[in-house]
Amino acid sequence: MGNSQIVAQLSINKIVELQRHPFISEISLEIMFRYLSLNNILFIFSAVLMEQKILFISENCYLLFIISQHFISLLFPFKWHHVYIPVLPTTHDNLLSSPTPFILGICTTDAKSLDIPSDVITVDLNR
Repeated sequence: MGNSQIVAQLSINKIVELQRHPFISEISLEIMFRYLSLNNILFIFSAVLMEQKILFISENCYLLFIISQHFISLLFPFKWHHVYIPVLPTTHDNLLSSPTPFILGICTTDAKSLDIPSDVITVDLNR
């Protein structure tokens, strides 16, 4: 994986080096695009930028981590300074009522059993 960098030339005399977040790789990006359409990725990313409450649901805990971490990584060089729990135990689903922005993931097959407030953007990765 090494230290990836992208070089962009903005003018004849100026070269700017852009650093890529170390977590992002082509393989793991493929996973995200396999489960989400481009429109959904852009919608979720805009929700992250607007500091919304976002809940990812999947029966695969690894997938929850990979996809939620990608949205955190896409903020680079900025950072997410709110609640971030990529795999939240279902016994702690009361955090969904938190007044602060969050990115949470719940590993379950039955999303309908959760009491999800209306202001939470829900991304069901089981579909």
